[in-house]
Amino acid sequence: MLASYRFVGTDEAGVRMEIVELLDHPFFVAVQYHPEFKSRPRRASPVFLGFVHASQQYAQSINSA
Repeated sequence: MLASYRFVGTDEAGVRMEIVELLDHPFFVAVQYHPEFKSRPRRASPVFLGFVHASQQYAQSINSA
């Protein structure tokens, strides 16, 4: 199986690619940095918010089937 992916984010200097996502998957993101160190209870990292949102959509899709 050959997966299609794209690089979607760089480091702050714009030199290094740090974020990649699979195109044919509901939610797959790989990061080269540590978003958990910047997340706070009331100010979560966008990566975590995206994961929670994708999880909610997936749960709704299997519950309504």
